[in-house]
Amino acid sequence: MQSENFPSFYNSFYKRKYSFSSGSVAEGIAVKKIGTINSKILNKNVDKCILVKEKKIEEAISHFLMKDKTLVEGAGAAGLAAILEDKIPKSSKNIGLVACGGNLDSRVLSSLLMRELVRKKKILTLSIDMDDKPGQLNQISILCSQEKINILEVEHSRFTLDLSVRAARLNITLETRDKDHAKVIINKIKKLGFKVEEKKKN
Repeated sequence: MQSENFPSFYNSFYKRKYSFSSGSVAEGIAVKKIGTINSKILNKNVDKCILVKEKKIEEAISHFLMKDKTLVEGAGAAGLAAILEDKIPKSSKNIGLVACGGNLDSRVLSSLLMRELVRKKKILTLSIDMDDKPGQLNQISILCSQEKINILEVEHSRFTLDLSVRAARLNITLETRDKDHAKVIINKIKKLGFKVEEKKKN
């Protein structure tokens, strides 16, 4: 398994010329050229190489940590990433994963876990357009209280140029239970008469 960002062995094995990216959470396998000794061993013993997406490696690290209480670095999580990405044939019955390495910078790990919460919409950022008059923010606050969700961040601006001079925009980050709960929140805000959009994260 290799990250799509660093397909060094994949290129060598399949005679391809896929390009490299600037970084990878799987630092242990993020090389642009396979060493001579390693290349000989791999070519002799490996019959297939699979490329996986960076976000799936991140998801695999999170899965190991949250589900199995095991810290696995990016290179060691690539195997699980392939399964999560459905790159392993469903007909395969006996699958063994080598979960190795725990060399993850604490800041990288923190960022990775937060990104996974965003992907699962457990952290949701919304952009809400509203009339610039008293009581508007209170309606959103009451809704959050009723739904028992935490407000993590709020930005209220009267100076958004694409809105009327009598309007304002609220950017609010919420802590929800899951994707279904996030959908409920968005629908309830719309029923209050506000225009709301989810701020997408890549």
